[in-house]
Amino acid sequence: MWINLKKHYTVANALKIHQLKVSLVECEQGGMDVVDYYAKSIDLWSELGNQMQFPRCTCGKCECGIGDKLVKMVEEEKAH
Repeated sequence: MWINLKKHYTVANALKIHQLKVSLVECEQGGMDVVDYYAKSIDLWSELGNQMQFPRCTCGKCECGIGDKLVKMVEEEKAH
């Protein structure tokens, strides 16, 4: 049962991440003022960050370079 639940919610999470990325790509200022546009962009980025699963330290001593990997991952995502 737990395996099926994990599979189900992992797919839903991937779908939500995809939808958020599409929303970010399609996000335009249009008739909004700068403050509203900025707030909308920040909300989308925040929600995307909440949905994504980030890698965790595997060595237990912070010698695995996890910090650098996370920064690189986030910067690559923003570039997309």
